[in-house]
Amino acid sequence: FYVVYAADVLRLPQSVVGGFVAAQTVGTVVASVIMGLVNERWGLRYVIRIGGAAAIAGPLFALAVHLTGGARLVQAYPFVYVTLGVTNSAWMLGFFNYLLEIAPEGMRPAYIGLGNTIMGVLTLAPIAGGWLLEATSYTTLFGVTAAIVAVGFLSTLGLKPPRRAVLVEEQP
Repeated sequence: FYVVYAADVLRLPQSVVGGFVAAQTVGTVVASVIMGLVNERWGLRYVIRIGGAAAIAGPLFALAVHLTGGARLVQAYPFVYVTLGVTNSAWMLGFFNYLLEIAPEGMRPAYIGLGNTIMGVLTLAPIAGGWLLEATSYTTLFGVTAAIVAVGFLSTLGLKPPRRAVLVEEQP
């Protein structure tokens, strides 16, 4: 809904959509390199947490743009797409690799299958978002999105180190 918001409310021309795609691509590429370094240094839990923080930043920034009328922050609106790129990068590197590391050897296919099923269910989120927007406002949509993602982020704070990471940390 970020593009729809940019066009309908901020009155940005359709020509900026290419810039949004570029911002998301740059966010993904740069984040992939950084997330690889974060993983090597601190582990996948931190990659997932960074992705969660970025996922909150996008709707919060869009909400800030909306609440301020957009005039001051509209030039920085591509930041929303950078956060999407960071989130996508962290999701792919962090989530699936974390699943592989915590899954018992014989259960890995089941864990990955469950992860893919959850991803499948999440594809319904835009439909729910469209309904929410139609029934309420962009303020509500961005606020509810940020709140739901914040709950997910808070749940990442309880992630335990994967078994292999614990074994590596315990070695002298």
